[in-house]
Amino acid sequence: MLSKVKWLQQPNVSHTWALTSVLIWVGLLFAFQDTQIASDVDNKISLPSYFRLRHELSKGPELHKKIKVFGVDDSTVSWLKSPNLTMEQWSQLLLDIDRRKPKAIIIDAMFSIANIPSDRVAESQQAIEAMSAIESRVIVGAFAAPKVVPFRQKISLDNPAYELKNYIHLPENLYSDPEKVARSLNLYPARGGHIYGPDPVLRPYFKHVGQILYSGNSRFIPFLRIDDTTAIPHFMIFADDEPKFYKGKLYLRKAKISTYEDGTAPINFNSFRYYLGKTTALRFLMEDRYKEKYLNLVNEGDYVYIIPAFYTGNTDFKQTPFGPMPAGYTHLSVLNSILNQDWLVPINYKRTFIVIAACLGAALAVKVNSIGFALSIVVGLSAWVSIAMYLFAFKGLLVPLVFPAISFIGPLITIFVEKSRVAEKKSQYIRNALEGSIRPRELETLAREPNRVNFEARERVVTVMFIDVVGFSLLAENQLPRIAFDSLKQTLSEISRIVHEYGGIVNKNLGDGLLCFFGYSLERDETTFDHAEKALECAIKIQKENVPKMLAAAEKKEPVHPLRIGINTSSVYLGNLGTENRIDFTVVGNGVNFAKRLEGACEPHSVLMGGTTRELVEPLGIYQDGLKKRLIEIKHHHEMVESWEYDPYWDELEMRVAANNAYRSSTHQARAEKRWRVDLPDNLIVTTNMGTGELVNFSSTGLSIKLPSLLVKGAVLTLNLDSSDGRLKKKLEAQGLGTISIEVRWGFQDNKGYLHGVRFRHVTTEQTMFVVEQLCKFGLAGQAWQKSGSPDDQAS
Repeated sequence: MLSKVKWLQQPNVSHTWALTSVLIWVGLLFAFQDTQIASDVDNKISLPSYFRLRHELSKGPELHKKIKVFGVDDSTVSWLKSPNLTMEQWSQLLLDIDRRKPKAIIIDAMFSIANIPSDRVAESQQAIEAMSAIESRVIVGAFAAPKVVPFRQKISLDNPAYELKNYIHLPENLYSDPEKVARSLNLYPARGGHIYGPDPVLRPYFKHVGQILYSGNSRFIPFLRIDDTTAIPHFMIFADDEPKFYKGKLYLRKAKISTYEDGTAPINFNSFRYYLGKTTALRFLMEDRYKEKYLNLVNEGDYVYIIPAFYTGNTDFKQTPFGPMPAGYTHLSVLNSILNQDWLVPINYKRTFIVIAACLGAALAVKVNSIGFALSIVVGLSAWVSIAMYLFAFKGLLVPLVFPAISFIGPLITIFVEKSRVAEKKSQYIRNALEGSIRPRELETLAREPNRVNFEARERVVTVMFIDVVGFSLLAENQLPRIAFDSLKQTLSEISRIVHEYGGIVNKNLGDGLLCFFGYSLERDETTFDHAEKALECAIKIQKENVPKMLAAAEKKEPVHPLRIGINTSSVYLGNLGTENRIDFTVVGNGVNFAKRLEGACEPHSVLMGGTTRELVEPLGIYQDGLKKRLIEIKHHHEMVESWEYDPYWDELEMRVAANNAYRSSTHQARAEKRWRVDLPDNLIVTTNMGTGELVNFSSTGLSIKLPSLLVKGAVLTLNLDSSDGRLKKKLEAQGLGTISIEVRWGFQDNKGYLHGVRFRHVTTEQTMFVVEQLCKFGLAGQAWQKSGSPDDQAS
């Protein structure tokens, strides 16, 4: 199982996860490529977007000047009194057009004689025979059916125009079998071998018959394969003089026709309105008063294209990128591309585009943040659409539009969602682990980028601060738990705020105190150089803000919280001491222990600092007043260690006294014991391991003595008492009290020296009473000694 520290340092999304996401999306899109859904997406989204944008840019294909378009429109149907021309009318029309010597006459129809009235058979036969005089190339249509169509006669495929080998061009220096080459061509297969076209009676008079199939997907079929060697060309291909296959590719007028994988080719459309503006009513070639004028529009070498089903209500409409359009216009677009040599080129690498887009989307998702994610989608899609549109409008390239876009977005969103989910999980873990320890702004930075947190152990020089709420246990005994804890929580919260204000880290909550340190930034993983100054300024501000709050709370009969603060600057170890699943980023070392000892020895409302901290802040010259040296006892040290206590209220003694009284009142610490002031100080000799002292007063729990140095709270001394005549020492030695262990409870400097309150250690009640009795005999002038009430556990 991956530890939390390693998990935080890991990327939010692994390469394996990203690759899996890519493979899933690529697999899904590959599966959709050959479905009707993919075809519908192209026909309803991609192609309309391409063609209509190109039309707006006026980049659509212009109609070739040699193409003349005529249609049986509504006016022609009205003039004919019928939607269909009679055979006599067709014969006369074609003969008239042929007189203009066009290159070809192309009719989008499959002719039949089934509609000839029985009384007009002879006239129709004469009209059909008259068409033998037509010299122009007449091209008409045919279609393939999977089943036999009743009442229709199939056309014969024994025609050189349908033999593939006749279209295959082989270089002279390359020997090959045309039939073998024909079998290898990528041609669209017919759904059946039943080919229907003009009536056999009319077939001799039409030079070429080609298929006119259009599936409605903006493609046409250049060659419809019947079998390995036989195929029917699209009827517009007969407009070319020499269509051919060279190296497997179809060339019309020396222009290569690029096809899709299924053998179809894209149609290069213009808009319906554009074609409509180029179409002339067929009746103008037939009605006597207009005939000559409009026949003169046809020049020698032109291609005359006739669309019979062009009137309102006919069913020969097909779906195109510009919407429904007469099927004749789809064939007109093919003819126009043949003459203009202006073909669209489909890019048959859909799967390649999908893979590349998926990999790009995945790579971006792994790298970007939330803003980058949105920008990636907007910029990526915009860039792809712009490139695709440019390639189509200006280069005629048909690249897949929608599925590569989906392939780009799919992995991008999938991976980013997973990345965000893991990031949020890491963020929440970091918040839970570090909330309250560092500044909110810094916490938010680390929550956004958890991998920036360095949990490895390292040695740094920092300033450690211990803060303790004095006497909370005693206070809690006299308060309801909810009130006691709420007040403590508020106090610690205010202290944490100030620590963060000065750039410190609240490392641990110690119940009724805090462990903090200054000089290291988790956000930047670097140390600062003014940490001693910041720590001292922070400690002073904490005490300055706390005492007024204490006094205000005391007036309201609310809990008061005096504070002791110890700070020490030293080299410590920083790192994670937590378990596999729990982070405990902390500081350890002798410097930390010394800071704790300083806090324990500090007087309430003051700040006690180690010598190193004092040396670092001394050059500032702003903390000289209120600073005094203290000696404290440290474990495993034989000599007392020097420390420095700063009193923020050195010039406001009334404030300090008021704070002490408020605390005593809150905890009911008014003394009930009797205290004796020494009347004969010269009669008593006080000796300690810190020098000779002077006994000022005493009680049943301790002494008040003056010493040559100021000692901190908690310092342990050895005490020897004697009288000027030597009798007191002998009496005490007889009771095993030749040397008494005492502990400093408080100390301050007065006008005549350093006054300390000490209490006895490791002595019985009887021994204590004996010491007090002897001190009264040798130190008091005629005062009787009486046993006091219950002893207090603290010396004044």
